[in-house]
Amino acid sequence: MEKLLLFVKKIPGTLKSLLRRRFFLILLIIVGAVVALVFLFPYEKFLSPSKHSTSTTEKALKVIASPEAFGHEKSFLITKVTSEEIASFNGFSPFAGDIYSVTPSDGIDEFAVSPIKIRYYLPSKLYFGEQYANVRLAYIPLSASGVY
Repeated sequence: MEKLLLFVKKIPGTLKSLLRRRFFLILLIIVGAVVALVFLFPYEKFLSPSKHSTSTTEKALKVIASPEAFGHEKSFLITKVTSEEIASFNGFSPFAGDIYSVTPSDGIDEFAVSPIKIRYYLPSKLYFGEQYANVRLAYIPLSASGVY
């Protein structure tokens, strides 16, 4: 117990001697600058998605692509598939809602570096509850190769 009290009594004197040294002063400034940077520039800003993202909307469908996804701004054409085109999809189960075709407006198919968000606003008449598979996504190729 005496050693602990002696140690506590020596702390103020030790700090005063350290403050007199330039090294400790420089170290204190560096630590203060790092703490200030952490509070001024939180890392959440770097993790949040870009506010300059491109979005294309068609009533129930919305495609959102950030500029980082392609290296340039890219927009998409969203068109509702006609009933004649739907009839040509032989072998597919019946569709309950509208079907949309999403194609790049510049006509160039390319991979995105970051994820693209596709939001489909499900009509309330098609939502049967959490116990049901309410949505099914499908990719239908342009050729008859059968590759999905």
